Amino acid sequence: MHGPPMYYTQNWEAAENSVRLLASLEPDLVITGHGPAMRGLIMRTALKTLARNFAEVAVPKNGRYLHNPTNPETGSAYAPAP
Repeated sequence: MHGPPMYYTQNWEAAENSVRLLASLEPDLVITGHGPAMRGLIMRTALKTLARNFAEVAVPKNGRYLHNPTNPETGSAYAPAP
């Protein structure tokens, strides 16, 4: 299991919060849209590991949105690249 696609993720803090929330729900099945559907104990263990280590394993070392997250509600998600 891996984190969200780097090229689509515009707010890493929100992404981490989403992964932690999902892990806390202890789902039986996850279908994320990026990667194969997963289920069962192995998936829950991997999800909890991802949530626990999100910053180290999912967040890129550099990138446009790393220090400047965007927000569609404020319009910042649609700003041109610097």
